[in-house]
Amino acid sequence: LLGNRYLSFVSENMGFYMTFNYFSQLKVKAIWNEINRLIAALRPHSRRLVDGFGIPDKLIDAPIANDWVQAYSYPNVPNGAGRNADGSLA
Repeated sequence: LLGNRYLSFVSENMGFYMTFNYFSQLKVKAIWNEINRLIAALRPHSRRLVDGFGIPDKLIDAPIANDWVQAYSYPNVPNGAGRNADGSLA
């Protein structure tokens, strides 16, 4: 996990490193490939990692974790987004 965190930091600041020629394009591709490999390796363990933080299931299954556009679209929200029952603006 620590290696993944370091690569994440590097990727977040990749523009800086490329601007000042710290990394070649080939190295940048290798870094992205490694990040993707690590994420794929971590995926089967993600639920156990989340469980370790004690986050309640109702938050994990919150609309933002799924299809939040559908969840917050009218008619799924009562009087959704400032609308009357007939769909007109309130």
